[in-house]
Amino acid sequence: VGRGGIKGCHVVGLGIRAYGSPHAMVKLFFGARAMVDFTSSDVPDYSSVDVGLRGEFGFVVDVLRNLGLYAQLGVAIHFLNALNFIGDVTGGIQARIP
Repeated sequence: VGRGGIKGCHVVGLGIRAYGSPHAMVKLFFGARAMVDFTSSDVPDYSSVDVGLRGEFGFVVDVLRNLGLYAQLGVAIHFLNALNFIGDVTGGIQARIP
């Protein structure tokens, strides 16, 4: 990785996700999470630890009772090293424990 680049991404978070209609086959959800980012950087005067918040909004289609396919939009805000906003679009398989 070049000068000032990111060597690896290491983020740990804890949050909650709420569903609009939990028993429907297709449901909307939103989530919020607090994060600690341990990603190291070559940028001088930057700490190797950053903190932030993340919000997400999306939908899930249940294939089985506790297994679904999801798509979501999210934004993370980091504010210890520098104030930055990172948006993303994610999709995948979700398994839920009843």
